[in-house]
Amino acid sequence: MKTPPEKKKILDDTEQDADKVETQFRRGIITDGERRQKEVRSGAEATAQVQDAMERLLKAEQFNPIDMMVGSGARGNMMQVAPDRRHARPRGQPSRRHDPPPDQVELP
Repeated sequence: MKTPPEKKKILDDTEQDADKVETQFRRGIITDGERRQKEVRSGAEATAQVQDAMERLLKAEQFNPIDMMVGSGARGNMMQVAPDRRHARPRGQPSRRHDPPPDQVELP
C-alpha cells in the first residue's frame, strides 16, 4: 500500500502545532483543558487531511484492490485505511498501547 507524499508534511505540521500548544501551556497562557482540546482538534484535522490524501491516492490508481474493498462497504471504511496518528502525538507523551515494540521495525 502506498503512502501519500503529503502525509509527512501533515504530521510534521501537527507536531509543530503540538509544540506551540505545549509551550503556551507551560507559560500559563492556556489551561490544561484548553491544551487537550487543541491537541484533540489538531489530531482530528490531521486525520481528516491524511484520509483525504489517501482517498485521492487510491482513486488515482487504475486498479487498487484496497479501494475496491473500502468502496464496496463489505469490509471496512476509509478511516481504517487512512492515518497513523501515533506520530502526531505531542513530544514527551508516553507511547500508546498500540505502538510497536522497540525491537520491531515498522515498514511504510
